[in-house]
Amino acid sequence: MRHTALFPVLPFVLLGALVFSCGGSDGNGDPINSSFVLGETSVYENNVDGYWTLAVTYDDPGSDGVWHTSDDVVGQYSTVDRNPDNTRTLWSRYFGPGLNGIWLDGDDVLGEYCLYQYNTYGDMLEGYVYDDPGPDTTWFEGGDDALKDYFVYRYDAYNRPSRETIYNPDDSVKYYFIFYYDGSGRQYRGFVYDQPGADTIWFNSDDVMAAYYTYEFDSNGRGLRKYWYYDPGDDGIWINGDDTLALYYRFHRDSNGYIIREDKYVPYSPPGNGSLSLSLRRDARPADRFSNGPGAEKQVPSTEY
Repeated sequence: MRHTALFPVLPFVLLGALVFSCGGSDGNGDPINSSFVLGETSVYENNVDGYWTLAVTYDDPGSDGVWHTSDDVVGQYSTVDRNPDNTRTLWSRYFGPGLNGIWLDGDDVLGEYCLYQYNTYGDMLEGYVYDDPGPDTTWFEGGDDALKDYFVYRYDAYNRPSRETIYNPDDSVKYYFIFYYDGSGRQYRGFVYDQPGADTIWFNSDDVMAAYYTYEFDSNGRGLRKYWYYDPGDDGIWINGDDTLALYYRFHRDSNGYIIREDKYVPYSPPGNGSLSLSLRRDARPADRFSNGPGAEKQVPSTEY
């Protein structure tokens, strides 16, 4: 089925990028071992309720080679418009600074956006992501913006997201997440499945896992790190101790406990052995990128949708 974009009035407030410093003489923060280095950092601006509205992602430390200083290079940024209850109305991601080469000044290049649907209780049910303005080359006009994919949530008996399925524009399954919670109601793990298995039927026991993530919590029970695994190790069995850590995120908070920065650590490649690189499927990377459950964004915000 073809979904036509809805076009709300789009208030846009220009916000300045924030830069925070962190511990460590090299600006790399808090690596868990020497084989990982800081590869990207995202700085968040939150509203008074702790929900993020702006996320600026820096993908290069600049000429001084030190992260979290004033010359870090912006790679992209995302904005979220919200209802009074903090549910999202519009998510937008900008991939370029526009003709003048200056970020966050009004002429930046929009790359994709997402519109949402909720039930009467405010639970997010679906989201529709558009990544092309269509033949008229104008976003949000004419109803010809091209659908990239869309997602659908299912909830458990406790009204927590239990499964998120991402569909292609032709309604075929692209991949899906299964979410797991601990006794305190915190999401601590998520599995990603991207193939239906030998029987070619989705959502049964032979679906093929592509990746999973786990959270580490701090002494206050808040998300501290998020670890991603894309390989089950030499034995081919997931979650048995030899899975290969692909990358991880470290969350930094303000005095209110709201996340203000998210540092992404990636495997280190020595000079002369290629640049920082890791072959990762893009679609498996951002777990809970659509998450908007109670408190979820304050615990672990995400620049993704």
